[in-house]
Amino acid sequence: MNRLFGRIFFPLLRLALKPKKSGFLKQLSNVENSQNNVLARVVRNLSKTEYGRHHEILPSDSYAQFANKIPLSTYDDLEPWIAKQRKTGQRVLVNEPVLFYEKTSGSSGPAKHIPYTKSLKRAFSNMFAIWLCDLLDADLGFSTGKVFASISPQFRDAREGVKHDADYVSGVLNLLLKRFLVQPKNLHALQDPIAFKTAVIDVMLKERDLEVISLWHPSFLEILLREMPADWQKTWPKLKLISCWTSAHAALTARQLREKFPSVLMQGKGLLATEAPMTIPLLEASGCVPLIGDVFFEFIDREQRIFRLHELRLGAEYEIVLTQYAGLYRYRIGDMVRVTHFYMNAPCFDFVGRADAVSDLVGEKLHEEFVSTCLNAVFVDDIPRFCLLLPIIPARYWLIVEGAHDAQLLEKKIEHELLRGFHYRNARLLGQIAPAKCMPCPRARTIYFSYFERRGMLLGDIKQPALIHNQDDATRLFSEFAYRP
Repeated sequence: MNRLFGRIFFPLLRLALKPKKSGFLKQLSNVENSQNNVLARVVRNLSKTEYGRHHEILPSDSYAQFANKIPLSTYDDLEPWIAKQRKTGQRVLVNEPVLFYEKTSGSSGPAKHIPYTKSLKRAFSNMFAIWLCDLLDADLGFSTGKVFASISPQFRDAREGVKHDADYVSGVLNLLLKRFLVQPKNLHALQDPIAFKTAVIDVMLKERDLEVISLWHPSFLEILLREMPADWQKTWPKLKLISCWTSAHAALTARQLREKFPSVLMQGKGLLATEAPMTIPLLEASGCVPLIGDVFFEFIDREQRIFRLHELRLGAEYEIVLTQYAGLYRYRIGDMVRVTHFYMNAPCFDFVGRADAVSDLVGEKLHEEFVSTCLNAVFVDDIPRFCLLLPIIPARYWLIVEGAHDAQLLEKKIEHELLRGFHYRNARLLGQIAPAKCMPCPRARTIYFSYFERRGMLLGDIKQPALIHNQDDATRLFSEFAYRP
């Protein structure tokens, strides 16, 4: 695409997308009313499903009635209903045809199958359109529109549902994204991680007109950069934007990337999951705002009290509960957010971490229940007095074990077991996380309990988990195990 075409095309695209963004900003100005409209549509459709009838949902139910009748849920709670819907094709959970079931892996159990409908795909399309319009409004000087985007590498035998990252959006936006997307052909078909990285690096190096890099964790770009020429300004002289995670465990790597790309805008991604788009970054908002017209939100605070979007407090932390148009109702997705500030009348969020017992340094999503089964397999014949897995940055897991043990043997065993985890295996194959290590520590149990006693906990209240998922605790404990043997 020549520069003249870009100067004509992008202003026209901005004008075409402007009504979508303007409507979204209007929704942000009246949070409660916007959310009531979403809920009203959800309830009307839910009342026509088997799940809705089971819970005696009426088309006119208010929020109080909806919350009283529909329980908070996880995927495990909804799985029998999803399975029945997949088997029968009937409207068990959702009152519109299911286009496909997107397969994604849970942290502690078998794969999830998330129903995708036109309404859910429209939500992803709306998110993309608003984000794109916001970037065009900022006048970053786009001339080629070339984008490298990688959402979800999948190293497995088959993939259900979405075959191309652009397919998360629909219609004209789908065609538009594919037109400008810089991506190897049949990228999702590549099962070998070395071939995957080689293909990505090759296509990125050939695209000197690259203007946007969009990926999930900044560590993936760091890995790619190690195998590329050092002078990125000569490689991508037109690069203007890097979109990636910048919060929680990604914060350190994101800061390092900013140092390497000082003249490029680095924008933190909003919260995006297979289940639904949740927040979207806006430059003028200096943060991420909720996708208020496509998802109904509830929030659980540390005291397990439930709040609606318009009731949130500045600085408070909450677990997200979402309701979307494709069959997930009052769904505990497990993400914790902090209210950083307000834009218009809507809260802006920063990702804090996982609400459940999940460790997630680079996207590996290790659940304590899964780690427990790994440790049981490692120590099947020789159960130690104390053992514990710690997530440590730079990304690696350390097995702490009390007593005299063969550290190298245990490292091989625990790594073998952890590789059974879908997301951990992906992270290892991509080089985002180093192999697990082992640290035998003669007084490990004493050190562990002493640490939490100093934190003010009563001895009887201190539990001994298989995994420490709080990063601050993990870092401090690691130092004590290392320096107080």
